[in-house]
Amino acid sequence: MISLLRRRRSCRTMKAFLFCIIPFLALALSCAGKDESASNVPPKEDAGAASNPHLIETQISRTILNLNKVLFLDARTGWAVGKGGTILHTTDGGQNWQPQASESDENFIDIDFINPTTGWAVSSRIILRTQDGGRTWREVWDTGAVNDIVDENSPAYDKQAILIRISFANARRGWALGLGWSERETRYAIPLIFQTDDGGQSWSGETLDEEYGVVKAVNAQTCILAGKFGRVAQTTDGGQSWIKRSSLVDDDILAIGFVNEKSGWAVGSQGSIIATTDSGRTWAAQYSTPRGERPLELRSINFVNDRTGYAAGFDNRSEQANNNYIIGIMSTEDGGKSWRKQIIANMHFVINSISIVDSRSAWAAGADGQIIKFRAD
Repeated sequence: MISLLRRRRSCRTMKAFLFCIIPFLALALSCAGKDESASNVPPKEDAGAASNPHLIETQISRTILNLNKVLFLDARTGWAVGKGGTILHTTDGGQNWQPQASESDENFIDIDFINPTTGWAVSSRIILRTQDGGRTWREVWDTGAVNDIVDENSPAYDKQAILIRISFANARRGWALGLGWSERETRYAIPLIFQTDDGGQSWSGETLDEEYGVVKAVNAQTCILAGKFGRVAQTTDGGQSWIKRSSLVDDDILAIGFVNEKSGWAVGSQGSIIATTDSGRTWAAQYSTPRGERPLELRSINFVNDRTGYAAGFDNRSEQANNNYIIGIMSTEDGGKSWRKQIIANMHFVINSISIVDSRSAWAAGADGQIIKFRAD
Protein backbone atom coordinates (compact mmCIF):
# COMPACT_ATOMS: atom_id res chain seq x y z
CA MET A 1 0.00 0.00 0.00
CA ILE A 2 1.21 3.49 -0.81
CA SER A 3 2.42 5.32 2.24
CA LEU A 4 0.15 8.06 3.54
CA LEU A 5 0.52 10.76 6.13
CA ARG A 6 -0.63 10.14 9.65
CA ARG A 7 -3.01 13.05 9.42
CA ARG A 8 -4.11 15.67 6.94
CA ARG A 9 -4.50 19.35 7.15
CA SER A 10 -6.51 21.53 4.81
CA CYS A 11 -5.78 25.00 3.58
CA ARG A 12 -8.14 27.59 2.21
CA THR A 13 -5.45 29.34 0.18
CA MET A 14 -1.72 29.78 0.24
CA LYS A 15 -0.21 32.94 -1.13
CA ALA A 16 3.47 32.20 -0.91
CA PHE A 17 5.00 32.86 -4.31
CA LEU A 18 6.56 29.88 -6.04
CA PHE A 19 9.30 30.12 -8.57
CA CYS A 20 11.24 26.94 -9.23
CA ILE A 21 12.34 24.64 -11.97
CA ILE A 22 12.66 20.90 -11.87
CA PRO A 23 14.61 19.48 -14.78
CA PHE A 24 12.03 16.93 -15.90
CA LEU A 25 9.23 19.46 -15.54
CA ALA A 26 11.15 22.03 -17.51
CA LEU A 27 11.65 19.52 -20.29
CA ALA A 28 7.99 18.58 -20.40
CA LEU A 29 6.71 22.12 -20.21
CA SER A 30 9.45 24.06 -21.94
CA CYS A 31 8.23 26.83 -24.14
CA ALA A 32 9.88 28.84 -26.85
CA GLY A 33 7.45 31.60 -26.13
CA LYS A 34 6.65 34.89 -27.75
CA ASP A 35 4.43 37.43 -26.08
CA GLU A 36 2.08 38.36 -28.88
CA SER A 37 -0.76 36.70 -30.72
CA ALA A 38 -0.64 35.85 -34.42
CA SER A 39 -1.96 33.42 -37.00
CA ASN A 40 -0.41 29.98 -37.05
CA VAL A 41 2.34 28.81 -39.31
CA PRO A 42 0.85 25.67 -40.90
CA PRO A 43 2.52 22.42 -39.84
CA LYS A 44 4.80 21.07 -42.54
CA GLU A 45 4.26 17.61 -43.94
CA ASP A 46 6.93 15.22 -45.16
CA ALA A 47 5.94 14.22 -48.67
CA GLY A 48 8.33 11.30 -48.52
CA ALA A 49 6.58 9.60 -45.60
CA ALA A 50 3.40 7.59 -45.61
CA SER A 51 1.00 10.49 -45.34
CA ASN A 52 -2.64 11.23 -46.02
CA PRO A 53 -2.86 15.03 -46.28
CA HIS A 54 -6.60 14.86 -46.95
CA LEU A 55 -7.00 13.54 -43.42
CA ILE A 56 -5.33 16.62 -41.89
CA GLU A 57 -6.90 19.99 -41.19
CA THR A 58 -4.72 22.85 -39.99
CA GLN A 59 -6.60 25.04 -37.53
CA ILE A 60 -5.95 28.63 -36.57
CA SER A 61 -5.49 29.04 -32.83
CA ARG A 62 -4.74 32.78 -33.00
CA THR A 63 -1.67 32.41 -30.80
CA ILE A 64 1.99 31.62 -31.31
CA LEU A 65 2.48 30.62 -27.70
CA ASN A 66 3.15 26.98 -26.90
CA LEU A 67 0.11 24.84 -26.14
CA ASN A 68 0.55 22.09 -23.53
CA LYS A 69 -2.85 20.38 -23.39
CA VAL A 70 -5.85 19.98 -25.69
CA LEU A 71 -9.11 18.45 -24.44
CA PHE A 72 -12.34 17.74 -26.34
CA LEU A 73 -15.55 16.65 -24.63
CA ASP A 74 -17.22 15.83 -27.95
CA ALA A 75 -16.68 16.48 -31.64
CA ARG A 76 -17.46 20.19 -31.26
CA THR A 77 -16.56 21.32 -27.73
CA GLY A 78 -12.92 21.67 -26.76
CA TRP A 79 -10.26 23.66 -24.95
CA ALA A 80 -6.51 24.14 -25.28
CA VAL A 81 -4.19 25.66 -22.67
CA GLY A 82 -0.59 26.80 -22.67
CA LYS A 83 1.94 29.49 -22.01
CA GLY A 84 1.23 33.07 -21.06
CA GLY A 85 -2.12 32.35 -19.45
CA THR A 86 -3.48 30.95 -22.72
CA ILE A 87 -6.89 29.30 -22.59
CA LEU A 88 -8.60 28.70 -25.94
CA HIS A 89 -12.14 27.41 -26.53
CA THR A 90 -14.05 26.12 -29.54
CA THR A 91 -17.67 25.10 -29.99
CA ASP A 92 -17.39 24.09 -33.65
CA GLY A 93 -14.70 21.43 -33.65
CA GLY A 94 -11.86 23.91 -33.99
CA GLN A 95 -13.07 25.85 -37.01
CA ASN A 96 -12.91 28.84 -34.71
CA TRP A 97 -10.77 29.04 -31.58
CA GLN A 98 -11.52 31.90 -29.23
CA PRO A 99 -9.29 33.06 -26.36
CA GLN A 100 -10.76 33.04 -22.87
CA ALA A 101 -9.60 35.53 -20.25
CA SER A 102 -7.61 33.74 -17.57
CA GLU A 103 -6.41 37.00 -16.01
CA SER A 104 -3.05 35.25 -15.59
CA ASP A 105 0.29 34.87 -17.32
CA GLU A 106 0.86 31.36 -15.93
CA ASN A 107 2.01 28.46 -18.09
CA PHE A 108 -1.07 26.22 -17.95
CA ILE A 109 -0.23 22.54 -18.25
CA ASP A 110 -3.51 20.69 -17.74
CA ILE A 111 -7.25 21.19 -18.02
CA ASP A 112 -10.24 19.09 -17.02
CA PHE A 113 -13.98 19.51 -17.60
CA ILE A 114 -16.75 17.35 -16.16
CA ASN A 115 -19.35 18.91 -18.48
CA PRO A 116 -19.44 21.84 -20.94
CA THR A 117 -19.75 24.42 -18.16
CA THR A 118 -17.62 23.25 -15.22
CA GLY A 119 -13.85 22.87 -15.50
CA TRP A 120 -10.43 23.58 -14.05
CA ALA A 121 -7.16 24.82 -15.56
CA VAL A 122 -3.84 24.11 -13.85
CA SER A 123 -0.35 25.58 -13.93
CA SER A 124 2.48 24.38 -11.73
CA ARG A 125 1.39 26.99 -9.18
CA ILE A 126 -2.31 27.81 -9.44
CA ILE A 127 -5.71 26.27 -10.18
CA LEU A 128 -8.47 28.18 -11.96
CA ARG A 129 -12.12 27.16 -12.06
CA THR A 130 -14.96 28.09 -14.39
CA GLN A 131 -18.65 27.42 -13.95
CA ASP A 132 -19.83 29.03 -17.16
CA GLY A 133 -17.88 27.23 -19.86
CA GLY A 134 -14.86 29.48 -19.55
CA ARG A 135 -16.49 32.85 -20.07
CA THR A 136 -15.04 33.65 -16.66
CA TRP A 137 -12.20 31.93 -14.81
CA ARG A 138 -11.46 32.42 -11.13
CA GLU A 139 -8.38 31.42 -9.18
CA VAL A 140 -9.31 28.96 -6.44
CA TRP A 141 -5.91 27.80 -5.23
CA ASP A 142 -2.43 29.26 -5.16
CA THR A 143 0.10 26.73 -3.97
CA GLY A 144 3.20 27.56 -2.00
CA ALA A 145 4.87 25.88 0.95
CA VAL A 146 2.91 22.74 1.71
CA ASN A 147 3.30 23.05 5.48
CA ASP A 148 -0.37 23.93 5.94
CA ILE A 149 -1.66 20.79 4.25
CA VAL A 150 0.79 18.08 5.27
CA ASP A 151 1.92 16.70 8.59
CA GLU A 152 5.03 18.29 10.09
CA ASN A 153 6.69 14.86 10.19
CA SER A 154 6.13 14.32 6.49
CA PRO A 155 9.16 14.34 4.15
CA ALA A 156 7.22 16.94 2.14
CA TYR A 157 7.11 19.35 5.07
CA ASP A 158 8.78 22.70 4.38
CA LYS A 159 8.67 22.04 0.64
CA GLN A 160 7.04 23.96 -2.18
CA ALA A 161 4.12 22.41 -4.04
CA ILE A 162 4.25 21.98 -7.81
CA LEU A 163 1.12 20.80 -9.59
CA ILE A 164 1.31 18.40 -12.53
CA ARG A 165 -2.13 16.97 -13.40
CA ILE A 166 -5.75 17.26 -12.26
CA SER A 167 -8.95 15.21 -12.55
CA PHE A 168 -12.43 15.72 -11.13
CA ALA A 169 -15.19 13.18 -10.52
CA ASN A 170 -17.91 15.78 -10.05
CA ALA A 171 -18.27 19.45 -9.25
CA ARG A 172 -16.85 18.96 -5.73
CA ARG A 173 -14.53 15.92 -5.54
CA GLY A 174 -11.24 16.01 -7.41
CA TRP A 175 -7.59 15.01 -7.20
CA ALA A 176 -4.36 16.66 -8.33
CA LEU A 177 -0.89 15.20 -8.70
CA GLY A 178 2.04 17.26 -7.54
CA LEU A 179 5.56 17.35 -6.18
CA GLY A 180 7.07 18.76 -3.01
CA TRP A 181 10.35 20.39 -3.90
CA SER A 182 13.02 22.43 -2.16
CA GLU A 183 15.71 24.65 -3.64
CA ARG A 184 18.09 23.18 -1.07
CA GLU A 185 17.42 19.61 -2.25
CA THR A 186 17.10 19.88 -6.01
CA ARG A 187 17.73 16.17 -6.58
CA TYR A 188 14.82 15.04 -4.46
CA ALA A 189 11.16 15.70 -5.22
CA ILE A 190 8.46 14.22 -2.98
CA PRO A 191 5.47 12.82 -4.92
CA LEU A 192 2.20 14.27 -3.63
CA ILE A 193 -1.51 13.66 -4.14
CA PHE A 194 -3.94 16.46 -3.31
CA GLN A 195 -7.68 16.08 -2.80
CA THR A 196 -10.56 18.56 -2.68
CA ASP A 197 -14.17 18.15 -1.62
CA ASP A 198 -15.35 21.67 -2.41
CA GLY A 199 -14.54 22.14 -6.07
CA GLY A 200 -10.97 23.22 -5.48
CA GLN A 201 -11.44 25.91 -2.86
CA SER A 202 -9.42 23.92 -0.31
CA TRP A 203 -7.17 20.89 -0.57
CA SER A 204 -5.64 18.22 1.63
CA GLY A 205 -2.33 16.58 0.79
CA GLU A 206 -0.57 13.26 1.23
CA THR A 207 2.77 11.84 0.16
CA LEU A 208 3.13 8.95 -2.26
CA ASP A 209 6.03 6.53 -2.27
CA GLU A 210 6.28 6.57 -6.07
CA GLU A 211 5.94 9.20 -8.76
CA TYR A 212 2.92 9.24 -11.07
CA GLY A 213 2.11 11.34 -14.11
CA VAL A 214 -1.56 10.51 -14.80
CA VAL A 215 -4.60 10.90 -12.55
CA LYS A 216 -8.11 9.81 -13.55
CA ALA A 217 -11.16 10.25 -11.32
CA VAL A 218 -13.65 7.47 -12.04
CA ASN A 219 -16.22 8.52 -9.45
CA ALA A 220 -16.26 10.19 -6.06
CA GLN A 221 -14.78 7.11 -4.40
CA THR A 222 -12.52 5.69 -7.10
CA CYS A 223 -9.48 7.30 -8.68
CA ILE A 224 -6.61 5.82 -10.69
CA LEU A 225 -2.98 6.97 -10.72
CA ALA A 226 -0.54 5.81 -13.38
CA GLY A 227 2.97 6.60 -14.52
CA LYS A 228 6.38 5.32 -15.53
CA PHE A 229 7.19 1.64 -15.95
CA GLY A 230 3.52 0.69 -15.91
CA ARG A 231 2.88 1.90 -12.36
CA VAL A 232 -0.79 1.92 -11.35
CA ALA A 233 -2.42 2.74 -8.02
CA GLN A 234 -6.09 2.90 -7.07
CA THR A 235 -8.27 4.28 -4.32
CA THR A 236 -11.79 2.96 -3.74
CA ASP A 237 -12.48 4.84 -0.52
CA GLY A 238 -12.37 8.42 -1.69
CA GLY A 239 -8.62 8.81 -1.26
CA GLN A 240 -8.28 7.51 2.28
CA SER A 241 -5.94 4.77 1.06
CA TRP A 242 -4.12 3.97 -2.17
CA ILE A 243 -3.27 0.44 -3.30
CA LYS A 244 -0.77 -0.51 -5.98
CA ARG A 245 -2.18 -2.54 -8.85
CA SER A 246 -0.46 -4.62 -11.54
CA SER A 247 -0.77 -3.20 -15.05
CA LEU A 248 1.07 -6.09 -16.79
CA VAL A 249 3.08 -3.59 -18.88
CA ASP A 250 6.37 -1.85 -18.30
CA ASP A 251 6.09 1.17 -20.59
CA ASP A 252 5.01 4.56 -19.29
CA ILE A 253 1.24 4.93 -19.02
CA LEU A 254 0.23 8.26 -20.55
CA ALA A 255 -3.58 8.34 -20.60
CA ILE A 256 -6.61 6.65 -19.07
CA GLY A 257 -10.22 6.66 -20.24
CA PHE A 258 -13.40 5.12 -18.81
CA VAL A 259 -16.63 4.50 -20.70
CA ASN A 260 -18.48 3.84 -17.43
CA GLU A 261 -17.54 3.33 -13.78
CA LYS A 262 -16.35 -0.24 -14.40
CA SER A 263 -14.83 -0.38 -17.90
CA GLY A 264 -11.70 1.56 -18.68
CA TRP A 265 -8.56 1.52 -20.81
CA ALA A 266 -5.04 2.89 -20.47
CA VAL A 267 -2.41 3.51 -23.13
CA GLY A 268 1.36 3.74 -23.01
CA SER A 269 4.51 5.17 -24.47
CA GLN A 270 5.37 2.01 -26.40
CA GLY A 271 1.91 1.54 -27.86
CA SER A 272 0.55 -0.76 -25.17
CA ILE A 273 -3.19 -0.84 -24.48
CA ILE A 274 -4.55 -2.38 -21.28
CA ALA A 275 -8.14 -2.70 -20.05
CA THR A 276 -10.05 -3.07 -16.80
CA THR A 277 -13.60 -4.19 -16.10
CA ASP A 278 -13.54 -3.62 -12.34
CA SER A 279 -12.73 0.11 -12.02
CA GLY A 280 -8.98 -0.42 -12.13
CA ARG A 281 -8.55 -3.19 -9.59
CA THR A 282 -7.24 -5.60 -12.26
CA TRP A 283 -5.89 -4.94 -15.74
CA ALA A 284 -5.54 -7.14 -18.83
CA ALA A 285 -3.25 -6.58 -21.79
CA GLN A 286 -5.11 -5.96 -25.06
CA TYR A 287 -2.46 -4.75 -27.49
CA SER A 288 1.31 -4.54 -27.73
CA THR A 289 3.34 -3.29 -30.67
CA PRO A 290 4.50 -6.20 -32.87
CA ARG A 291 8.22 -6.96 -32.80
CA GLY A 292 10.11 -4.94 -35.39
CA GLU A 293 7.35 -2.33 -35.76
CA ARG A 294 7.83 1.21 -34.49
CA PRO A 295 5.31 1.95 -31.74
CA LEU A 296 3.00 4.90 -31.47
CA GLU A 297 3.41 6.84 -28.24
CA LEU A 298 -0.28 6.81 -27.37
CA ARG A 299 -1.46 10.01 -25.68
CA SER A 300 -5.26 9.78 -25.69
CA ILE A 301 -7.96 7.11 -25.53
CA ASN A 302 -11.74 7.35 -25.72
CA PHE A 303 -14.53 4.79 -25.99
CA VAL A 304 -17.94 5.81 -27.28
CA ASN A 305 -19.47 2.58 -25.93
CA ASP A 306 -18.16 -0.69 -24.50
CA ARG A 307 -17.18 -1.98 -27.95
CA THR A 308 -16.08 1.00 -30.04
CA GLY A 309 -12.99 2.91 -29.01
CA TYR A 310 -10.11 4.95 -30.35
CA ALA A 311 -6.57 5.80 -29.27
CA ALA A 312 -4.23 8.33 -30.84
CA GLY A 313 -0.55 9.12 -30.60
CA PHE A 314 2.65 9.79 -32.45
CA ASP A 315 6.04 8.39 -33.31
CA ASN A 316 8.72 11.03 -32.89
CA ARG A 317 11.35 9.85 -35.37
CA SER A 318 14.01 12.26 -34.21
CA GLU A 319 16.79 10.28 -35.81
CA GLN A 320 15.37 11.12 -39.24
CA ALA A 321 14.66 14.81 -38.76
CA ASN A 322 14.11 17.27 -35.96
CA ASN A 323 10.50 17.43 -34.78
CA ASN A 324 9.40 14.71 -37.18
CA TYR A 325 6.12 13.56 -35.64
CA ILE A 326 4.21 10.76 -37.36
CA ILE A 327 0.66 10.72 -36.01
CA GLY A 328 -1.67 7.74 -36.03
CA ILE A 329 -4.97 6.35 -34.79
CA MET A 330 -5.77 2.97 -33.25
CA SER A 331 -9.36 1.75 -33.43
CA THR A 332 -11.39 -1.20 -32.17
CA GLU A 333 -14.95 -2.34 -32.71
CA ASP A 334 -14.91 -5.36 -30.40
CA GLY A 335 -14.06 -3.85 -27.03
CA GLY A 336 -10.31 -4.05 -27.62
CA LYS A 337 -9.98 -7.71 -28.59
CA SER A 338 -8.47 -6.49 -31.86
CA TRP A 339 -7.02 -3.12 -32.81
CA ARG A 340 -6.39 -1.50 -36.20
CA LYS A 341 -3.59 1.02 -36.67
CA GLN A 342 -3.60 3.74 -39.30
CA ILE A 343 -0.75 6.18 -39.87
CA ILE A 344 -2.30 9.53 -40.73
CA ALA A 345 0.48 11.97 -41.58
CA ASN A 346 3.99 13.19 -40.87
CA MET A 347 4.04 16.57 -39.11
CA HIS A 348 7.00 18.84 -38.44
CA PHE A 349 6.13 20.53 -35.16
CA VAL A 350 6.50 19.53 -31.54
CA ILE A 351 3.29 17.83 -30.38
CA ASN A 352 2.58 18.21 -26.67
CA SER A 353 -0.94 16.84 -26.44
CA ILE A 354 -3.54 14.80 -28.33
CA SER A 355 -7.27 14.43 -27.72
CA ILE A 356 -9.44 11.94 -29.59
CA VAL A 357 -13.23 11.68 -29.59
CA ASP A 358 -13.83 9.24 -32.47
CA SER A 359 -12.29 8.10 -35.76
CA ARG A 360 -13.14 11.39 -37.47
CA SER A 361 -12.38 13.75 -34.60
CA ALA A 362 -8.87 13.93 -33.15
CA TRP A 363 -6.70 16.94 -32.39
CA ALA A 364 -3.02 17.54 -31.76
CA ALA A 365 -1.60 20.72 -30.21
CA GLY A 366 1.89 21.89 -29.44
CA ALA A 367 4.68 24.33 -30.20
CA ASP A 368 4.00 27.84 -31.48
CA GLY A 369 0.27 27.55 -30.94
CA GLN A 370 -0.19 24.97 -33.64
CA ILE A 371 -3.35 22.84 -33.68
CA ILE A 372 -4.31 20.22 -36.23
CA LYS A 373 -7.42 18.11 -36.55
CA PHE A 374 -6.94 14.64 -38.01
CA ARG A 375 -9.08 11.61 -38.77
CA ALA A 376 -8.89 8.06 -40.01
CA ASP A 377 -10.15 6.93 -43.40
